[in-house]
This record gives sequence, C-alpha cells and structure tokens, in this order.
Amino acid sequence: MPTRPRFRRVVEAGRDFNIRVMGDNLGADDRVECATWMERLGVDVIVHHIGFDERAMIRGLSPLDELDDVVRSVTIPVQAVGGLSIDQAIECARRGAKLVVVGAPLVIDGTAFRPADGNLFQN
Repeated sequence: MPTRPRFRRVVEAGRDFNIRVMGDNLGADDRVECATWMERLGVDVIVHHIGFDERAMIRGLSPLDELDDVVRSVTIPVQAVGGLSIDQAIECARRGAKLVVVGAPLVIDGTAFRPADGNLFQN
C-alpha cells in the first residue's frame, strides 16, 4: 500500500501530542496487508474491522475470519470490531485481540440498522 502523506501526518501528530494512533482496516481489499502497512507507518493499534454493510453483503462474515492472520502479521495490539456476539468477543480475546469492541449487540439489530432487542446472548 502506498504511504500517503496525510496518513503519515496523523502518526506524526500523534507523536507530537503524545497520543496513541489507531489504524482501521475497514474496507481494505487485503486486511492483513493493510495491517502490516499501518504498522510500518507507525500506528500504535490495528483496528481489525468488519462493517455492518460488509456483513450484510457476505452473510456470516466476522472479524474472526481473518483475525488470526492479522494478529500474526503485526507486533502491535489488535482490536477486533464488527457485529460480534458476546461469545465471539471472548473468542477474539482468546485469539490474541488485545482489545475487543462489543457495540453492535448493544445498539443495533443484527439484520437491520435499528435498535437491538436487548438479548445480548444470542448468536
């Protein structure tokens, strides 16, 4: 992936202000390559992210699908995010994700962008 000046400036600004920078691989054609590129760029945390729209296009798609490869490809912490159930979030931690976001089951329905029904333990 080419290093674009604006991305490098974000990392530099983080260093200037003593702020950690997270890089998100949402929408990348190759999430593993994107993660290694962002690490080389100097980000502090990789956000391995599968978006709502992408999960709707590919039924069953989950951050777990490529998490092992992303975690192995970098030496910095990885955060997993993207429609994770509670059980999947626990599995992400077992597979080496140092940070896990459990947002979707709390706020949106798994099949439509509307409020969740409150059942956090359904798969």
